[in-house]
Amino acid sequence: MKKSFCRWIVTALAPALAWAALAGRPAVAQTQTGEIASSARIYGYDLAAGNWTLKQVQCRVMPKVSLLHYRRTFSDGTESRLTVVVPLAGGHVRVVPVLYRNATPFLPAPLNPRNYALFNELVRGSAAKGTWLDLSACYAALTGAGSGLHSEVGIAGAPRPTVHLDPEGKTHRVTFATREGQSGYTVWNVSFDRFGRLINASTEDGSVYAAKAPPLVVPWVAREHPERTAVSQPTPEVHRKPQESAATSEAAQTRSAEENPPQQQPSSDEAGWKFIPKPPDPPSKIIPEPPQPSDAVLPN
Repeated sequence: MKKSFCRWIVTALAPALAWAALAGRPAVAQTQTGEIASSARIYGYDLAAGNWTLKQVQCRVMPKVSLLHYRRTFSDGTESRLTVVVPLAGGHVRVVPVLYRNATPFLPAPLNPRNYALFNELVRGSAAKGTWLDLSACYAALTGAGSGLHSEVGIAGAPRPTVHLDPEGKTHRVTFATREGQSGYTVWNVSFDRFGRLINASTEDGSVYAAKAPPLVVPWVAREHPERTAVSQPTPEVHRKPQESAATSEAAQTRSAEENPPQQQPSSDEAGWKFIPKPPDPPSKIIPEPPQPSDAVLPN
């Protein structure tokens, strides 16, 4: 009797279990499919047409919502993308337009002040749970890039994740990169106030191959016949006048300066900013200024 009852339960639940396994959609999207589709349609996206791929992103500084990345690729290689913000406890969903067949909105998603306000609303009261890189990576995820994890923003050839702090400690500017496709990346600069509220953001596209130097060519030297090694003739000494020697020395210095130009300082050494290798968690810990030398004049 007991075995028969268990067999009946499994038989009854089999269709539901198979549907859940084949659906491949996050549970959040399944429960609010209608509202998501209607909200996306307001911004010009038809989720019922074509094959849309869906990826769910969870950010630690946004514990009350899930971010759904929708992507559709067309036959000509273009794509449409959007982010849907779904409250976990139920409520009104939000839509962040990212791409319309490779065309950005009038204001690109990362630069839109509307998204600044939305991000600050979503992380309100939760900013202290993450680092500056957590906040920045979650903003990139909100606007359609990355996975929301700062551990995945380190890309070979791209600028390493850094945090810049202004002299007064009021603004934190975070620089990092997210991968775009197989051969490119996007450099982000996201600025926050000392309480973790987003102020502004900017992006710049780059290529993972741009920073690669050409291979070093080393001439091949035959080692089979060491006795045939050429012997250089000594250079005869030339005695020049003092004026001629000074002119020759200046010309050599000028030529050396042209061949070896001074190296430019990295962006983290800009005037008014200083590099922090290990950024503090928000709200920020003020980094004290280094002690200044005394103005007293030492006696001779």
